[in-house]
Amino acid sequence: MASYEKLKDGTWSVRFRIFEDGKEKNKRLTHWEGDKTQPKFYTKKEATQGYLDYQEKARKIPAKPVYSPASMTFGELVQRYLENLKYNAKESSYYTNERKITTLILSYFDDKTPVTLIKTSQILNWQNNLTEKGYAFSYKKSARALLSSIFKTGELYDIYYNPVKKVPNFKNIGQKPEMRFFTEKEFLNYLSVIHNIRDKALFSFLYIMGTRKGEALSLQWKDIDLKNKTLKIYKTVTKDTNGAKTYKITAPKTNNSYRQLDIPDNLLDLLIKLKKSIDGCSEEFYVFGREENLPFQTLSNIHKRYTISSGSKKIRIHDFRHSSVSYMINHGENQISAIFTIAKRLGDTTEEIYKTYGHLFPDEGKKLIDKFNDLKLN
Repeated sequence: MASYEKLKDGTWSVRFRIFEDGKEKNKRLTHWEGDKTQPKFYTKKEATQGYLDYQEKARKIPAKPVYSPASMTFGELVQRYLENLKYNAKESSYYTNERKITTLILSYFDDKTPVTLIKTSQILNWQNNLTEKGYAFSYKKSARALLSSIFKTGELYDIYYNPVKKVPNFKNIGQKPEMRFFTEKEFLNYLSVIHNIRDKALFSFLYIMGTRKGEALSLQWKDIDLKNKTLKIYKTVTKDTNGAKTYKITAPKTNNSYRQLDIPDNLLDLLIKLKKSIDGCSEEFYVFGREENLPFQTLSNIHKRYTISSGSKKIRIHDFRHSSVSYMINHGENQISAIFTIAKRLGDTTEEIYKTYGHLFPDEGKKLIDKFNDLKLN
């Protein structure tokens, strides 16, 4: 049984179940022969015919052999990893990992080498090679985690071998860069040069609500309850993976990202003014972009312009999120309990909040230690 979907660009996709390589799989086709170098399906009729052709072709192709632990090559294991990832990750994550595998892993390891013959010394040399090339610490760690995940996939094929685990992880020898954010005074100075109601509402939203930029730009008026002063976060904007400068709406980053947030009155007033300023405003309109969401690059360009005109220090769009956390920490009565509130508001775990922002809680350790002074030891 196949299901069809008309895509944003007017072409069609078809999803179905198919038996390949000895097991049943989910399949999605958007191009003839399932090959992205071939034309897309421009009508539902074409998608139907493409589906039938693919089924017929699959019946004629002999099943791939079941690999034994001794015979599977590293290249074959990578392919198995990517096949599994395609159905268990967001499309953007899949293509990001695919690019990393091509540029960082397959460019170093011989894809024809049997998996169990890859030595720990090769893993160590690979890590040293990444360091010599000057990759950032976090990027190197993510590449190592990706390589380890590839070897872990081997367990699905009775290959219990992971040389990555035997090699020490990267060490962050350099000093961690200082977190950049606007203080309250700096933000108000930045805001003072903004007279466009949309831009004032947008950057106030980022500073006060602390959402990720994709979450903010995906908001539609139907997601905001102006009467009850709340909004719902349940989607985000991501760059399309086809290489074009296009964007699409997807599920948010993690399960914790699904949340309902209260809106303070000062921001609510700006949002109400913004909505009133839009002729023929529809609930389907994007809050900061009307019929289409505001592109990331446009947002960055606007921010750069206001940074220059206000004489503000340079911070990234994501740093408005850090600025929001800093404000909440500095204005909270109990900083430790604030961690839970901040985590819920930002859609993160408490562990992640403390790991990222723990240095902004300078007094809490001393306060907790001082509690022991109340003990009468003598």
